[in-house]
Amino acid sequence: MSIGHPTTTASAPRPRGRSGRWVLLGVLAVLVIACVLIAIPALRYRERPYTPVLDDFGPVPAFAFTDETGQPYGDRALAGKVSVVNFIFTRCDTVCPASTARMLEVQERTVDLDLGVQLVSFTVDPTHDTPPVLAAYAKNFHADPRRWRFVTGDLAEMRTLIEGAFMTGMEPRGTTPQGNPDIWHGQKFLLVDKAGRSRQQYDTDPVGLDRLVRDARYLARH
Repeated sequence: MSIGHPTTTASAPRPRGRSGRWVLLGVLAVLVIACVLIAIPALRYRERPYTPVLDDFGPVPAFAFTDETGQPYGDRALAGKVSVVNFIFTRCDTVCPASTARMLEVQERTVDLDLGVQLVSFTVDPTHDTPPVLAAYAKNFHADPRRWRFVTGDLAEMRTLIEGAFMTGMEPRGTTPQGNPDIWHGQKFLLVDKAGRSRQQYDTDPVGLDRLVRDARYLARH
């Protein structure tokens, strides 16, 4: 009688095809859900296109000044373009650097519109801010010379324009502790449409800038 060796039955490996398919289906389901969650807000936005509610303060009157290149700059330069306007002076050591930095932000956020949106900075200290002085200031703030003009001119005529059509002020108030002129002037940005009409004023906080950029983009495309 022979004694046989005990036989051991090795368990066969479980097929992985079915479990692999379930994993793949699960990944695909997650991707589909993610795409739907991304697409729904976009579709809602497209269903409700942005249409701004803008005032109309009337046309900017005729004016004849000079830009930082020494070339004439007047009301005709506003025609056919959307213009974002602000007010600065180069010796300002308080609010003007921040205001100019926000104009630079507008420049960067509308760069895809090219010449459709231009920026215009009027000095409230035109006696000091000659074209060469403004040119150096513009270069320091990386202003695009194709799209951003810095404008100077006769003091009385500048005041008439700024306090009239541009609805702000400019008032000397002595000097700052650093010895620079202290000239009060409005800090809001002004939007002018392609027809040369003043349409809206904007605060320069993040909410105001967002609205300004959206409105400028809308006017440039309509």
